[in-house]
Amino acid sequence: MAFPSSASKDSLATVWSGIQARASQVKIHAQELRNSSAAGPVSGKNVVDFATLLADAVVMLDRAAAVPGIVQYARDQIGNQLLDVVAEFTAMRAQIIATRGWIVANFPKDGSGYLLLMSFTADGRYTFRTLTTAQTAGLRTQLDALTATIA
Repeated sequence: MAFPSSASKDSLATVWSGIQARASQVKIHAQELRNSSAAGPVSGKNVVDFATLLADAVVMLDRAAAVPGIVQYARDQIGNQLLDVVAEFTAMRAQIIATRGWIVANFPKDGSGYLLLMSFTADGRYTFRTLTTAQTAGLRTQLDALTATIA
């Protein structure tokens, strides 16, 4: 048998660390987007980039959740055998998907479904669309719900 490198199989410690890091990243970016969108217009690029971050998070979290023994390992690391890790994880994942879904459904699009993300300036450069505070009100509701699922 060959020595198992990190590329061959994730250890429970690595998987748990990855889950925590990804959850933290999602929460930090959600709070930043929430605060900036409440303060004034935000770049549409920031919103689209956040949707991509959420899509990547779901893939990573689904892969991590499939690792045998991760639930018990998480309980052991948290030090609380009564914590329903699966329910908390599922709530976070569901809200990540709901937030991503809100962005996909509500980002301005043309009649063919293409994002209205940027336009050309008079000198031939491009500029990203900005979304007003009113346009992002529903997003802030989603972001508040998302951050509430991550301690």
